[in-house]
Amino acid sequence: NSGDSMKTKCMKYYYKVDKIIVHDHNSKRELIKDFQVKEDKIAVIAHGVLEFSVDEEEVKSIMDKLAAKYSLKDKLVFASMGGQSPYKGTDLICDAYLNSEYLINNDNVFLIIAGKGNIASPERFEGCNNVLIVNDSLSDSEFQAIMRLTDVMLLPYRKISQSGVLLTTIQNQIPFAVTPMGGLSEPLELAPVGWIIASPMVDSVRECMESLAHNINKTKAVKHNQQNWNLLKNKYNWEKISLQTENFYELTI
Repeated sequence: NSGDSMKTKCMKYYYKVDKIIVHDHNSKRELIKDFQVKEDKIAVIAHGVLEFSVDEEEVKSIMDKLAAKYSLKDKLVFASMGGQSPYKGTDLICDAYLNSEYLINNDNVFLIIAGKGNIASPERFEGCNNVLIVNDSLSDSEFQAIMRLTDVMLLPYRKISQSGVLLTTIQNQIPFAVTPMGGLSEPLELAPVGWIIASPMVDSVRECMESLAHNINKTKAVKHNQQNWNLLKNKYNWEKISLQTENFYELTI
């Protein structure tokens, strides 16, 4: 959201430095195309998974309270977490859900939107009994509790390079639905632990959510395929990434 003035400044920075590390191949393509950075100046090194240090008893307590209050057992839980923003597509999720009679009237489906912002206002969902809106910053324990209750994390970004929420989602082995923006869909090239939303459009988000809700058992099964999660965690392993980064520095010196 910074506009052309920041782009001009960044071009100067990119010109002065010897090498650049990016976390996905799309970012590399953008640097070459939009900033005229030479290809051999750029290395693609993944960003590792993100892990929180939390009080596990507190997390379990929050999970138990939410699961009991909203009868989440056996339901398919969709979630969108982090600061609410148009570039993250929070409004797309709201419109997709409210435009779907199948979703808003489905007792087997539940939607949680949790994070600071006012795009997903509780007033918009008045009368919907299968939605929880938390318009506030979350503690680490609250964040982890909601994430662990989630069956599908929704990331319908309009624009992004990489997402901290996605990397935390992978660490927690939560399946995810993403738009093909930036590096969001790259993990799915390694292992089928989620789904691609065709485009950052309301209809595409709705169609994806409805499809997953029509096949709850199949959707939930993705969460428990440990072999696929091991493939991803090997890709986004910090020890491996640190060695790649060290080797890149040695080549630069």
